[in-house]
Amino acid sequence: MCHRVVTTLVVPKQHVKYLWDLHPDMAACLGVGLQRVARRLEDRLQPDGLTLFQSNRSAGWQTVFHAHFHLVPRSESDELVPSWTKRDGDYED
Repeated sequence: MCHRVVTTLVVPKQHVKYLWDLHPDMAACLGVGLQRVARRLEDRLQPDGLTLFQSNRSAGWQTVFHAHFHLVPRSESDELVPSWTKRDGDYED
């Protein structure tokens, strides 16, 4: 089976730049919505796993300044690695 990296976005209707700007009620609704979308992705795509990304401010790799969440279905064979994974050439302390 061919696996491509796909992402599904969940975006609140209320404009806020950052996660911590969300009203608690909206954050709770988003949590329910994220789980609903994740379940749909699992049902339809049957991935080996799922990664959820959410970034805040430039230092947190945010490039679109409206709070949003990326759901990325994963396969054991995909080549995505966590950004904090040590790579060849990284220095040692």
